[in-house]
Amino acid sequence: IHFFDGMETGQLISRGTSDMDAIRRLLSIGLRIFFRAICLYTGIFVIIGLMDWRMLVIVVGFAPVMFIAMFNYAKRIRPLMREVQNKFGDMNNVLAENVYGSRVVRAFAAEKYESQKFENENEIYLELNLRLAKLRAYITTIFPFLLTIGSFFLIFFGGRAIINGTLAGGVGTLVAANGYLILMQTPTRFISFAIIHYQEGTASLNRIFEVIDMEKKIKEKDDAIEIPRIKGKIEFKDVTFSYVEGNPPVLDGSSLKIEPAETVAFLGTTGSGKSTIVSLVPRFYDP
Repeated sequence: IHFFDGMETGQLISRGTSDMDAIRRLLSIGLRIFFRAICLYTGIFVIIGLMDWRMLVIVVGFAPVMFIAMFNYAKRIRPLMREVQNKFGDMNNVLAENVYGSRVVRAFAAEKYESQKFENENEIYLELNLRLAKLRAYITTIFPFLLTIGSFFLIFFGGRAIINGTLAGGVGTLVAANGYLILMQTPTRFISFAIIHYQEGTASLNRIFEVIDMEKKIKEKDDAIEIPRIKGKIEFKDVTFSYVEGNPPVLDGSSLKIEPAETVAFLGTTGSGKSTIVSLVPRFYDP
């Protein structure tokens, strides 16, 4: 119960829906296209290397540049993905509050105010997604651009080798090697999509494990007594309780005794501890 007191409904809904869907995409699509990309890269490098080791050096020489671009992208997109997921939870929370509290909204004629509040959250969510789209456009554009530069260097140096007569197979080998280099766009595009799914999935995994790894407030003691058959008597002995640590206690040294079949009424102003006493009996909270 303490967990649900502190966790917003919308955040729980987004973790159980969009975050789980991002993890599903990572484990299905993301892993599959990643392994396909690795197999294609390996095959292309092996074939170009068998043709001519100098052309392989040119092709492999662009690998560090591509990895730097990938690292830079991953570093920037991961915190942004987390922001997007959190904002989606905030949006869900506003929506859930309005659905659950529709009677209150109608009673106070607050439709315009609540609509504007949702619109503000939606605008922030849109802005974050636009930033995310720009980053995705960057990674899906930079790789083909780098491969085009690689193709230029391959043809330039390969052409000189043909003129000097030092390239085995001549023009045919150069055209084939350039074709394999251009083919690298496919696994490179796969890698960029795999990175996107990985960053989405890991951000969502972190949000899921924030819930799973949360420390439980109610813990069974090692020397706990096995409860015998309950007769119905309830007794509080000098009970002190606060919902938030450091705040003034709702109950401060309270004691009471209720016998079986006895009816007791709790009277008091809001916040005086009536509901708290009832919640402590089934151990929703620990005093």
